[in-house]
Amino acid sequence: MFDQKKLNKLIDKALSNYESLSKEERICHSIRVTLDSVNNGGLPSVYYNCAADNIYEIIEDFKIIEQYEIVKVIEEANKLFPNEKVPFSVEERNKIIDSWEYDDYSDELCNRADEVFYQKEEILENIYEKLMNDISF
Repeated sequence: MFDQKKLNKLIDKALSNYESLSKEERICHSIRVTLDSVNNGGLPSVYYNCAADNIYEIIEDFKIIEQYEIVKVIEEANKLFPNEKVPFSVEERNKIIDSWEYDDYSDELCNRADEVFYQKEEILENIYEKLMNDISF
Protein backbone atom coordinates (compact mmCIF):
# COMPACT_ATOMS: atom_id res chain seq x y z
CA MET A 1 0.00 0.00 0.00
CA PHE A 2 1.20 3.49 -0.91
CA ASP A 3 2.50 5.39 2.15
CA GLN A 4 2.33 9.13 1.47
CA LYS A 5 4.04 10.04 4.76
CA LYS A 6 7.07 7.89 3.90
CA LEU A 7 7.18 9.35 0.42
CA ASN A 8 7.09 12.88 1.82
CA LYS A 9 9.99 12.05 4.14
CA LEU A 10 11.92 10.55 1.24
CA ILE A 11 11.35 13.63 -0.92
CA ASP A 12 12.31 15.96 1.93
CA LYS A 13 15.51 14.01 2.48
CA ALA A 14 16.32 14.02 -1.25
CA LEU A 15 15.72 17.76 -1.51
CA SER A 16 17.74 18.62 1.56
CA ASN A 17 20.69 16.26 0.98
CA TYR A 18 20.40 13.97 -2.04
CA GLU A 19 23.82 12.46 -1.39
CA SER A 20 22.65 11.19 2.00
CA LEU A 21 20.09 8.83 0.43
CA SER A 22 20.80 5.15 0.90
CA LYS A 23 20.90 2.98 -2.22
CA GLU A 24 17.33 1.81 -1.57
CA GLU A 25 16.08 5.33 -0.89
CA ARG A 26 17.73 6.63 -4.04
CA ILE A 27 16.17 3.86 -6.15
CA CYS A 28 12.75 4.61 -4.68
CA HIS A 29 13.22 8.31 -5.34
CA SER A 30 14.34 7.62 -8.92
CA ILE A 31 11.35 5.38 -9.61
CA ARG A 32 8.84 7.78 -8.07
CA VAL A 33 10.04 11.02 -9.69
CA THR A 34 10.46 9.38 -13.08
CA LEU A 35 7.11 7.59 -13.10
CA ASP A 36 5.26 10.63 -11.79
CA SER A 37 6.89 12.85 -14.42
CA VAL A 38 6.13 10.45 -17.28
CA ASN A 39 2.55 10.04 -16.08
CA ASN A 40 2.16 13.83 -16.03
CA GLY A 41 3.44 14.74 -19.46
CA GLY A 42 5.48 11.96 -20.97
CA LEU A 43 9.25 11.75 -21.31
CA PRO A 44 9.80 15.51 -21.84
CA SER A 45 8.24 16.09 -18.42
CA VAL A 46 11.16 14.24 -16.81
CA TYR A 47 13.44 16.95 -18.17
CA TYR A 48 11.09 19.89 -17.62
CA ASN A 49 10.95 19.07 -13.92
CA CYS A 50 13.46 18.42 -11.18
CA ALA A 51 13.59 14.68 -11.93
CA ALA A 52 16.39 15.31 -14.42
CA ASP A 53 18.48 17.11 -11.78
CA ASN A 54 19.79 13.62 -11.04
CA ILE A 55 19.30 12.02 -14.44
CA TYR A 56 22.63 10.19 -14.39
CA GLU A 57 21.88 8.73 -10.96
CA ILE A 58 18.44 7.74 -12.22
CA ILE A 59 20.10 5.85 -15.06
CA GLU A 60 22.38 4.07 -12.57
CA ASP A 61 19.40 3.16 -10.40
CA PHE A 62 17.43 1.71 -13.30
CA LYS A 63 20.49 -0.36 -14.20
CA ILE A 64 20.66 -1.66 -10.63
CA ILE A 65 17.05 -2.85 -10.86
CA GLU A 66 17.74 -4.22 -14.35
CA GLN A 67 15.33 -2.00 -16.24
CA TYR A 68 17.51 -1.69 -19.32
CA GLU A 69 14.74 -0.68 -21.73
CA ILE A 70 14.11 2.37 -19.57
CA VAL A 71 17.84 3.11 -19.43
CA LYS A 72 17.97 2.96 -23.22
CA VAL A 73 15.17 5.48 -23.82
CA ILE A 74 16.55 7.87 -21.19
CA GLU A 75 20.03 7.66 -22.70
CA GLU A 76 18.55 8.28 -26.16
CA ALA A 77 16.68 11.31 -24.85
CA ASN A 78 19.89 12.63 -23.29
CA LYS A 79 21.40 12.64 -26.79
CA LEU A 80 18.94 15.38 -27.75
CA PHE A 81 20.88 17.81 -25.55
CA PRO A 82 23.99 19.63 -26.82
CA ASN A 83 27.05 17.39 -26.51
CA GLU A 84 24.68 14.73 -25.13
CA LYS A 85 24.99 16.36 -21.67
CA VAL A 86 21.85 17.13 -19.69
CA PRO A 87 22.25 20.43 -17.83
CA PHE A 88 21.71 20.32 -14.08
CA SER A 89 19.69 23.55 -14.08
CA VAL A 90 15.96 23.20 -14.75
CA GLU A 91 15.97 26.61 -16.41
CA GLU A 92 18.81 25.64 -18.76
CA ARG A 93 17.11 22.33 -19.64
CA ASN A 94 13.82 24.09 -20.31
CA LYS A 95 15.51 26.65 -22.58
CA ILE A 96 17.06 23.84 -24.62
CA ILE A 97 13.85 21.79 -24.74
CA ASP A 98 11.85 24.83 -25.85
CA SER A 99 14.30 25.30 -28.73
CA TRP A 100 13.91 21.75 -30.01
CA GLU A 101 12.26 21.31 -33.34
CA TYR A 102 10.24 18.18 -32.92
CA ASP A 103 10.64 15.77 -35.77
CA ASP A 104 9.80 12.17 -36.51
CA TYR A 105 12.75 10.93 -34.42
CA SER A 106 11.93 12.88 -31.27
CA ASP A 107 8.20 12.12 -31.61
CA GLU A 108 8.96 8.43 -32.07
CA LEU A 109 11.37 8.48 -29.10
CA CYS A 110 8.76 10.09 -26.85
CA ASN A 111 6.09 7.64 -27.97
CA ARG A 112 8.41 4.67 -27.48
CA ALA A 113 9.45 5.96 -24.05
CA ASP A 114 5.82 6.28 -22.99
CA GLU A 115 5.16 2.71 -24.14
CA VAL A 116 8.18 1.37 -22.25
CA PHE A 117 7.27 3.20 -19.05
CA TYR A 118 3.64 2.12 -19.21
CA GLN A 119 4.65 -1.50 -19.87
CA LYS A 120 7.06 -1.39 -16.92
CA GLU A 121 4.87 0.65 -14.57
CA GLU A 122 3.55 -2.30 -12.57
CA ILE A 123 7.03 -3.81 -12.20
CA LEU A 124 8.42 -0.44 -11.09
CA GLU A 125 5.59 0.10 -8.62
CA ASN A 126 6.22 -3.35 -7.14
CA ILE A 127 9.94 -2.67 -6.76
CA TYR A 128 9.15 0.73 -5.27
CA GLU A 129 6.69 -0.68 -2.74
CA LYS A 130 8.99 -3.50 -1.70
CA LEU A 131 11.91 -1.15 -1.13
CA MET A 132 9.78 1.47 0.59
CA ASN A 133 8.44 -1.15 2.97
CA ASP A 134 12.02 -1.95 3.98
CA ILE A 135 13.00 1.70 4.54
CA SER A 136 12.54 3.28 7.93
CA PHE A 137 12.85 6.97 8.62
